[in-house]
Amino acid sequence: ARRPERASARKAEPARLTVRQAALFLALGCGLVVALLAASAVSDSLSRGRVAAAVGALPVETVVVEEGDSLWSIAEERPCEGVSTSELVRWIEEQNGFSGGALVAGQRLVVPASSLG
Repeated sequence: ARRPERASARKAEPARLTVRQAALFLALGCGLVVALLAASAVSDSLSRGRVAAAVGALPVETVVVEEGDSLWSIAEERPCEGVSTSELVRWIEEQNGFSGGALVAGQRLVVPASSLG
């Protein structure tokens, strides 16, 4: 009787991607990044529209910046229903053409009147 032959022991080779598979994974990764960026842009646009609608319906007033004031403290003093403090800070920045830097005492800012007070 003949003995069955044993399969020779081979080391398992690591899986290798073909060029086609690598290109597919790269394309899928790029597509995912583009989709996330688009979703972020749409979300930001919707948020800005919501904030503009909520704050735009309020009367505005001009405040004079005092020593120690920040955009955050000014926004906190004027809460608006449905709008976070950070969203209100961004609105004040946009309305006043402010692009960072420190506020200066005596500076005038257009701000919304509070909708809660």
